[in-house]
Amino acid sequence: MRIGQTRLGVLFGALALLVLTGVGALAADFETLMRDALVARSAGNYAAAEAGLKAALEIRPHDPAALLHLGLVQGYQGRHAEALATVRRGLVLAPGDFDLRLAAARIEGWMGRHDEAAADVEDLLGDFPGNVDVLNLQGRLALYRGDATAATAAFTKVLRLAPGNEEASKGMADAEAAQSAMAHRGRIALGYSHSTFSRSGNRDWREVEADGSFDVDDDTRLLGGVQVSRRFGQTDTYLRGGVEQRVGPDLRVRLQVGATPDADFLARWTAEAGATLRLWAGGAVIGPTEALADIRHSHYATGDVRTVNPGLQQYLFDGRVWLTGRWLNSFDAEAGNKRAAGWSLRADWQVLDSLRLFGGSAVAPETELGTTVETRSSFGGIVFGLTPDVDLTVSYSHDNRKNTYIRDVVSATVGYRF
Repeated sequence: MRIGQTRLGVLFGALALLVLTGVGALAADFETLMRDALVARSAGNYAAAEAGLKAALEIRPHDPAALLHLGLVQGYQGRHAEALATVRRGLVLAPGDFDLRLAAARIEGWMGRHDEAAADVEDLLGDFPGNVDVLNLQGRLALYRGDATAATAAFTKVLRLAPGNEEASKGMADAEAAQSAMAHRGRIALGYSHSTFSRSGNRDWREVEADGSFDVDDDTRLLGGVQVSRRFGQTDTYLRGGVEQRVGPDLRVRLQVGATPDADFLARWTAEAGATLRLWAGGAVIGPTEALADIRHSHYATGDVRTVNPGLQQYLFDGRVWLTGRWLNSFDAEAGNKRAAGWSLRADWQVLDSLRLFGGSAVAPETELGTTVETRSSFGGIVFGLTPDVDLTVSYSHDNRKNTYIRDVVSATVGYRF
């Protein structure tokens, strides 16, 4: 009997050792996966970080820390709805967890759900008064809402509690820039362009243009301009005016009309509408994505031309780089609404606060003297900030109008903010 009990004890001991060894191995695997995933996240390799965190969650499906980091990684990749759902799974498991609550508020801010995020921040400050991470998020949310004064107050509190805090210092700079932008409600730009031709007997074109805008308030902007063009030995003067209106936090619409008295080659009149819709707020690396739409009806002496140009704009790297693509469509009413299509791509890079580069190319249906012809273009330029209120834009474009001419255009524009 004692021999049987001894053998049974040995068997149970061996089983216990195997179980403990397996648990220890799983724990080691979990910790290794978590550590490697966080290293990948720090290096900006979000796809690898996400794969590692998901593997860790297969071992511990209900680990709040793994859910927190997975949600943040998903948010950094712009998948905000998925990120918020992941973080909220963690909050079900750990309702009072500070990091999960802060992450949920941060992701709501990225999604443009600013009221919900602000309410969550107030709750956090009630439980963790004076926490610099929460105050920094409060300041950032204020900037998202366009309230530079509230943002400055929040970042000032952080710098009093933690002098030299990097996030608060950057926030203060952003708040000051926003306040400066609010102080400059108007802008005037004066430009001159000179076109030379080859493969054609055209004489040089010269154009002088003045554009202006004025922000009535944070939502309404008035637009206006005049363009004087000298072409084909004749001069046309085109006048335009309109309004741009913000409709909610993510949508802006624009309406504009223009006319050319005694038009020789420009449109006698035009009517246009445009809209910009922010699809999602984005994160630090992959920023906001916006849908664009522009519609124009132009009446020439020879007939009507309509254009419909949808597009997308993607911001990257904290908004210092942005890419713009458009699908160009022109319809000639006199030719039975015959459609001509094309595209344009443009890249802008804010190298320094006072220096921006841009360039791109297009294959576009271009209307001249009421006739629409495919034109291939390449262009580039540079914007210098001469002072905080004055900038200079210099650009060059090369246009190859099918079966007609090649045009090279050099232009310069001086802009003044007031």
